[in-house]
Amino acid sequence: MSWWITATCISGALLSLLLVARRRTSIPRRAAAALLQIAIWLSTWLLVQPPQLLPAPDAALLDSNRLVVSNDPGPSTASPRQAITPALTDSEFAALPALTVSGTGLYREEFVTLPPVRLEAENTDPAVGANDGWLPRWSQRLTLGQELSLQLSFPAELPADTPVKLLNPFGTIVAESTIGAAGTANSVKLADTPRLAGHWEYQVQLGEGQTASREALPVQVDRGEQPRILLWLARPGFESAALSRWLRESGVPTRVVTRLAPGIERTRNLNGFDDGGRAPLDPAYNFDLLILDSQLWPQLDRHQREQLQQRQSVLWLVGDETPVDFIDYARAIGMPLERSTATELRAPSADRETPALCTSGFQPAALQSGDHLLRGTPIGPGRVDDIALYWGRAETDGALGFVFFRNSYRWITAGYSDAFARLWQGVLEPQLAYLGRGAPVAVREAMPRAGYRVTLCSKGFTGKAPTLSAVDGEQRLEGAPSAHGCYAYWPREQGWYQLQGTNDSDVAPFNLYVFAADAWPDWQRSLKVEATQQMATARLGPAIDSPAPNRPLPRHWLGLLLIGLLAMSWWAERKLKR
Repeated sequence: MSWWITATCISGALLSLLLVARRRTSIPRRAAAALLQIAIWLSTWLLVQPPQLLPAPDAALLDSNRLVVSNDPGPSTASPRQAITPALTDSEFAALPALTVSGTGLYREEFVTLPPVRLEAENTDPAVGANDGWLPRWSQRLTLGQELSLQLSFPAELPADTPVKLLNPFGTIVAESTIGAAGTANSVKLADTPRLAGHWEYQVQLGEGQTASREALPVQVDRGEQPRILLWLARPGFESAALSRWLRESGVPTRVVTRLAPGIERTRNLNGFDDGGRAPLDPAYNFDLLILDSQLWPQLDRHQREQLQQRQSVLWLVGDETPVDFIDYARAIGMPLERSTATELRAPSADRETPALCTSGFQPAALQSGDHLLRGTPIGPGRVDDIALYWGRAETDGALGFVFFRNSYRWITAGYSDAFARLWQGVLEPQLAYLGRGAPVAVREAMPRAGYRVTLCSKGFTGKAPTLSAVDGEQRLEGAPSAHGCYAYWPREQGWYQLQGTNDSDVAPFNLYVFAADAWPDWQRSLKVEATQQMATARLGPAIDSPAPNRPLPRHWLGLLLIGLLAMSWWAERKLKR
């Protein structure tokens, strides 16, 4: 409280007592008038800082199934806190011992509007679990000629033999399957190869007849040149054989160089690549990406190392027997590595049946904001933190990355070629992002929806806010600053949007698909459950064993008290004048 408010109240009370003492009335009346004046000035002082006399608040309950949260930036915006406890201030809300979230949950961007409070997830929806929900996976951006592969996971409660169909943008069924037997983990895989470049909207149909439902599956098909890749290995192995086979099947012009012994190398050219008999690092090749074995570093001479530093994108396959010279090299370029124990992980692009990945004995030691990480979840008891499978640092003119897994070839031999492709696409895309003529753009929301906040982030956002324009409409959205390098948009309609007005920024061309607000309801429930459980473990608040402070008296109570005291003073003065 400001000192001048206290000084004003004390001075006013003393002046009032002096005036009361000068009255020519009886002593009891003067004493009553003095007490009344003291009460008036005391209530005035308490209005500024109400005393904490009410009992401590109990844990509040947030029923997410009945809560409608608007992300509209207009004047009618209501945060989750305002919709649940409108009578509590920020300090009172933060004093809650816990906020219990019942129902399906909320998205992460809806939780950030709350003050720091301890969250407790209480999922009452039996059809949704943390690891047993809807999860569609597909590549939303393809190059013409690549296959669109969709893997759709369902809860086990869905009826068996339910048909699942994939429809192309023209409404033709191009792939179909059925859900497995009841009581088992359900996963359906569908595929198609787009024939035309552009922004397309495939559809997934679940069921038949009147009960059938269709959901959008956006795909951007680019008509671009294939990157030129050099795969240079210190020795042959199963992992390199699987990777070179996948590059050959992808149609990427590739040169594979394998060192068999000192001074003896085997060279293979894939997909029409013409080597001309030159050395692997000859500048005339102009490779877009170099994939090198970490054990190759000590075998490079000084001239080859200088040539390597001039390459735009380099990806290192870090093995168990990585030499000390390579560790010194990684430290010198600002991406140091630390030794770690080999761990079996489940990759984000894999399901439960996919074989585990085993990491090498190294992990990132100095992460920076903007680094690209592909993480895996440890299998079995012990560590619960995600472990890096890939670590990359992209610049506007190139990228440098490290791969820490070493047995993804087992996915090929076990029949999980689609998962293998998704895994390596997740590694190579950040390494080749510079070919898009700018920094990549990331979307914070897992599922952008019409009528809700969509946040775009990029290291290339250095000028004014870029404009997000509808591809097939007239809607133009101006970005509002959200964080450093991030802008928020509120699209009103579903469909494809294109980022424009980035001439003064170094940002790669970017297109975004915005889903309808009610699209994929089962997938939305799964995303909310996951976000709620993650935030429940991350949100801070008062310790559980520490008592929560009492709540202050509402100011309108003190205001009514002051009005009553002033009325009594006016009535007493009126009687005195009579």
